[in-house]
Amino acid sequence: METHIENENTSEENIPLYSSDQDIYSEESDEESDTSWMSFNELPDIELFEFSEENYINAQIALEKEVVDQLSDESEDFENQEVPPPPPPPLIPLEEANEPAYGLNPTINTNFSPCILVDYLDNKLQMCGQTTNVRNICQLVGTWQIDENAILEFQSKEIPLGVCMNHFNYDQKNHNAYIKQLRKPEQSEICRRRCLFCSKNFYFFSRGVGCKDHLWKIWGKHIQIPCVGLYTCNAVHKCQGISKRIFDDISTVRYICYNYYESHGGHLNRRSGSGKRKFNCEHENDTSKSLELLAQWLTNVANTETEEKKKIILASMLVPALNFLFTSSEIPLKYEYYNPKNNTRHSNLNECINSININNSNDSTTSLTAILSELPSYFFLKSLFNMNRIIDIISPKLDWTDDKWKEIRTKLGNEIWNSRKIVTEKKSEIQLPISLCTYHASFPKFLTGFFDGLISEIFQKKLINLNYKRKQREKPLKQLDNEHITKCVTFIISLIVSMAFPYLGVWFTQVMASMSRKS
Repeated sequence: METHIENENTSEENIPLYSSDQDIYSEESDEESDTSWMSFNELPDIELFEFSEENYINAQIALEKEVVDQLSDESEDFENQEVPPPPPPPLIPLEEANEPAYGLNPTINTNFSPCILVDYLDNKLQMCGQTTNVRNICQLVGTWQIDENAILEFQSKEIPLGVCMNHFNYDQKNHNAYIKQLRKPEQSEICRRRCLFCSKNFYFFSRGVGCKDHLWKIWGKHIQIPCVGLYTCNAVHKCQGISKRIFDDISTVRYICYNYYESHGGHLNRRSGSGKRKFNCEHENDTSKSLELLAQWLTNVANTETEEKKKIILASMLVPALNFLFTSSEIPLKYEYYNPKNNTRHSNLNECINSININNSNDSTTSLTAILSELPSYFFLKSLFNMNRIIDIISPKLDWTDDKWKEIRTKLGNEIWNSRKIVTEKKSEIQLPISLCTYHASFPKFLTGFFDGLISEIFQKKLINLNYKRKQREKPLKQLDNEHITKCVTFIISLIVSMAFPYLGVWFTQVMASMSRKS
């Protein structure tokens, strides 16, 4: 690599990161090149990384040519083709998607596939796969989630689906005998359904629409959880009109997959085997998790709802809360009654009941909500919490488990991958920045904000310890070097963005790669 020496009168402080197009594409004669090389040999002391504008320009031109040559056809296609993030699942009403996805023939009795039911084997949720003593899957009675890859493979090869004898007996044991008479094997079907909560598609087997013995109506919707999750777990139970079992034939069912059910409080029954202790699920933390879920909803209300709705919700939530935090017989609290159906407030219960009877006789007084007639200020509530000595308890603390950090890691990685459009729009600044601040600002804000806070916190902690020792030695205290923090953050982000989007040609990583090849 040719090295050119700057004029001694050139000021290093005014050197830009790159020059104009005319300077970049200027050519030198062979004599000038030889003269420059001779002058380089004559100089005794040259710093290895002393900045040279012409040297940098030549390296940048050579680098651009190498990047073009090295990019594969796949990378070029990826650069030129707009690749949007995967779209969310279409909001198709589930009533429109209840046709069987796989035809079953209950009369076949030979040449079955291995058992395709998904169940716990060796403490791992996986396909059974047993090949001995297999019978027709139409002999099952309940609803099961089955392996997607297996059904696609056997469907393409026209191999009838099978179930092992262990799962067959297990299924028969946990269903009432009369169910087999109500649903015939000819009604057996395998459907591809979208999970009501995670919105992912799964394959389910059932005799007819849902299981006749384990179908529930929850919050007004017909919900089918695979029967293995309802044998012993009481996460789904009869509750004050919220949920009840359904024995009637229905046309549509919402399904919930294994993973979502287990990750949100449910448990799949695990066969313990002969002579072993029976599986027993525990729900000791359900109350705490329910309160945390309610707190998350209230946080969302505080951030997104209108001021009027926030006042109504706060006034209704304070009624039971103040009964735990404040008791006084001097001045009783005054209440009003709110009807959410027509958004009206009444000073007494009789007035509200009369209004319901006059306007709509179908409404019920059970929908009425008691609310405070006058809201206390934030200062009053803060004082009440201090008086009850609970302010320190409810202060937010960063007490996250390893699983929580893994969740943050995954979300950050997804955000980086989905930021392709943002970094592409700033491609010119990322490739040829004019200053450190411009280069730093060209990256996604969520990424710079995250690492700015992370690196700043580390340097602030180090600065506190350093100044403590300097103060003991009666030396002047040091200040936080924000420019150094920006350099560290930019360095880290450059590496991350370069790994995620190598076609971008990130300035820092490309220059470092060029220097390593030319040295």
